[in-house]
Amino acid sequence: MNRYLAYRITGPILVGVAAAMLLAPLMNLVEIRVLMLLPIVTVAALEAPIYALTLASIARNKVQGLALMKGMGVFFLAPVAAWFVPMPWQLLLGVIPTYWPAKAFWVALEGGPWLAYLGVGLVYHLVMLAALVWWFGKAVARP
Repeated sequence: MNRYLAYRITGPILVGVAAAMLLAPLMNLVEIRVLMLLPIVTVAALEAPIYALTLASIARNKVQGLALMKGMGVFFLAPVAAWFVPMPWQLLLGVIPTYWPAKAFWVALEGGPWLAYLGVGLVYHLVMLAALVWWFGKAVARP
């Protein structure tokens, strides 16, 4: 079960990183160095298994899964909302995982200390992922 879960978690991460690294230069919307973009994209790609494990752990059927997916769409608005919130208050949106890679990206474009935001985001994503793997194990074992 652990090997299967590892396979199912790493697959979307690798596909997400590869797609973003391929498409970002093709779209050419902003200028950012590959060495800055790669770690940001990697942290952002950790969100795929976070959302999948959340769905698999909480939803007991397809209807609950669809309702949960609809509700989780709000999390994609956090970076947009953060853009309009002043900095000290902006950190309150950090409880939503999508905030950290977006903030690191914005700060990297401005030439600021993006690695600090990325580091916090990486730790937060890994803690969430570990907790969700544990929670998923408990959900699979429930009758």
